[in-house]
Order: sequence, then structure tokens, then C-alpha cells
Amino acid sequence: MKYKCDLIKDLIPLYIDRCASSESNRVIESHLKECPTCREYYASMSESDFSDMTEKEELLSYGKRIKRRRFKIVLIIVVAMVLQAGLIIGGMTSMMAVGSVYDTNDPNEYRQFNKHFEGEVKERFSHLLVFPESVDGSSVKAYRYYASEKGLDNEYLVYLDLTLAEDEYLNEIDRIRNLETEYKENRNKILIKEIDGYKAYIAVYDHNGCYEYVLVDEAHHRLIYVYSQFKGADAYLNDNDLWIGSEMDLDESNALSEKKGYSIYYFKTGSNQLYMINSQQLD
Repeated sequence: MKYKCDLIKDLIPLYIDRCASSESNRVIESHLKECPTCREYYASMSESDFSDMTEKEELLSYGKRIKRRRFKIVLIIVVAMVLQAGLIIGGMTSMMAVGSVYDTNDPNEYRQFNKHFEGEVKERFSHLLVFPESVDGSSVKAYRYYASEKGLDNEYLVYLDLTLAEDEYLNEIDRIRNLETEYKENRNKILIKEIDGYKAYIAVYDHNGCYEYVLVDEAHHRLIYVYSQFKGADAYLNDNDLWIGSEMDLDESNALSEKKGYSIYYFKTGSNQLYMINSQQLD
């Protein structure tokens, strides 16, 4: 069946926004193969809407995470209400136990953050910008990568403790200090604070249960990189490891209190929603 161009043009915005039905998609795609006028119209629409589409997709992804979390909460409440008193704890515990966990201390696996279970990267609210791209094993004092898809939300910990030679140390500090992200002419930069005798370079501070920062021991050229999501680093690390508590307890002066909720990765859109930049926008 042939369809008029006016009808196809009316459907193209729905096709671009991925809101059209599968049948409508087939009709549009078949028409575009045969009609150069509509192909040109589709190309112009796609090009002008590309940045908005990226933003919509990221907002949709963020929204799905929140909806999934709410669904799990509601599900647990419903189960708790219908189970008999003696089974409530066991039932809830079983629900929270579903999912994979990956945990390693092997520095040879550094930067392998994406192959242990489905959604491992997608459900993380960070691109781990403060962390170096690679490390020399001889410079690593401690390493830990923990990722869990159990519970209401995925939980993560990345902990890396390095001691570097002076030239490497200075280059790394310069890299960290100059980290920034940009979205539609808006820029987010690293926060720099003094905390309990250490200089802290902070990318994420208590944003949606997440922290990402580097603690620097300048006298010994030591850098401690931490990313934690939905659980404080103290829940995973050893007593002799160095970290800032999950609420940044060491900051007794509350110098960071006005920055609570900050993330270098998130920007407010025109509709006052939060948009997380994707990895392609960091290149």
C-alpha cells in the first residue's frame, strides 16, 4: 500500500523519538527507500534533533534506574505484607540476595569494569574520570574492585592506592587538577579541598549515594583513588587502608556542605532535569 508523503512526514518525528509502533516503523522505512523527498526531510530532522535525542535517551536511562529502584521497594513492601510473620525476614532476604557479585584485589585486573554482569557499566553513575587509564603494578600499594547487582541498586567500590616517582606524580596531579566536563557551554570542574591533612580532588560528593575523589599525600607522592556507590568505602576496606568515610566524616569544618549533591558528570537541562553526559562526550 502506498502512503502519502504528508502522512509519512507526520510520522517521522515519532520514528526519530522511537515512539512509533513496529508496523509504523516498517511503513516509514519502506517509504523512505523509495521517496527521495521524504529521505531528505528525515535527514534534516535527524540532524537537527541529534543532540536532543542523546539527551532524551540519557534522561530516559536515568529515569528507568529510578523507576526500577522504586519497583523493587514496592515489591519488597508487598511481599512483606502478604507473607506470614515468620516468613517475612526470610522472604525479604531471599529477594535481596538475587544477582551477581564480583570482588577482586588483583591489580592486573585494573580497569576491567565492564564484563562481570549485564548492566555493570550502565548502572554506575560515574565514568571514573579521576582514575588513571593504566597503572604499573609495582606502584600499586592496594587495589580493590567490588561490584554487586544485589539489593535495591547496584553497589560499587573502586579503590586504588599508588605511590609514584616524582615526575609521574606531578604529571598525574596536573591531569587530575585539570579534569572537567562540558555540556552545552556549561562546565563542571574538580573540587579541591583540604581534608584532615590531605588534599582532596573531588569529582562526586554525595550525589545519589556516590562519591568519587583522590586523596593526596604530597610528602610521599601517594595518591588514593576512591569511587563508592550506595555504600561507604569503609564497608569494604581494611583497617589500614586510607579513605574518606561515606559521609566524608573527616571534614569536621563542613567546608563541603554547600557542595553536597555535586557530580562532575551531571548537568541540569532546560526542564531542570539531570542529564548525565555519556562516554562519547568525554573524548
